[in-house]
Amino acid sequence: MEQPITQELTRFLWAVAVGLALGVAYDLCRGPRRLWPRLTWVLDLVFGLCLTWALVYFTLVPGDGRLRFFALAAMALGGGLWSGFLSRPFLRCYVACLRAVGTVLG
Repeated sequence: MEQPITQELTRFLWAVAVGLALGVAYDLCRGPRRLWPRLTWVLDLVFGLCLTWALVYFTLVPGDGRLRFFALAAMALGGGLWSGFLSRPFLRCYVACLRAVGTVLG
């Protein structure tokens, strides 16, 4: 059964948004890893669970039980956009805030 092009475009844009969100989640885990290396395995586990949940949810709900190649490519595009343009400034600010909080609490 063919899908209307608007529905496919909507799924594509949602997949890009999921990729962006996964990029943010990765950086949210990457900041504390830089300051407290002992938390690496816990934060990697958290990110892995977020990634798995996002893929399963996107497959079941908007994808009607099918994970299409264009959805994976769109997620990679979203993650690449985050990584290429916004990750570095976000990470600088985020790590500075974590250090400030650590200084105040420590």
